Amino acid sequence: MVFVSSFESKSGLAIEACAKRIARLKFGEENVPAIVNPRGLKHSISKPASGQIVVTDVDTHSGDLRGEIAAFRANNEARGKGQNRIDSGVTQASIREKLFPLAEKYKTDSFFTKPVDLAFFDGECWNIMELKAGRDLDSSNAPSNVEKLLTIYHVFKTCAIY
Repeated sequence: MVFVSSFESKSGLAIEACAKRIARLKFGEENVPAIVNPRGLKHSISKPASGQIVVTDVDTHSGDLRGEIAAFRANNEARGKGQNRIDSGVTQASIREKLFPLAEKYKTDSFFTKPVDLAFFDGECWNIMELKAGRDLDSSNAPSNVEKLLTIYHVFKTCAIY
């Protein structure tokens, strides 16, 4: 069990590194920074040892903010099967309408960081991705991964989330 966990962790980090290299080749070094600062905030954060972090003035640690994002995800979850299936209500439009205003509501004078697997600027907008690897992926943490991305996404007011 320990070996499998370690192997999956190391292979996931290798995939992240490859994805960053590919993004840097396609979009340029400056568009795949270690410290992603879409709002241009002044900060004293040094480059992380590995990976990327997002710097924001939105209190991403706020339980109220995390609760609103979790409620948004849960209330817009796809459900049912066949003709009774209801598609997910998490769309670009619903995010703009419901989540983007939260960036102002929870804005502070401090700055916070949030790790992200991959963030890059494609010349028009920021794109953020959560990368996964493995044969039998554990979907038990899928809701928290969605909430992590939605937290970062509303801070960016960006174009694409994967």
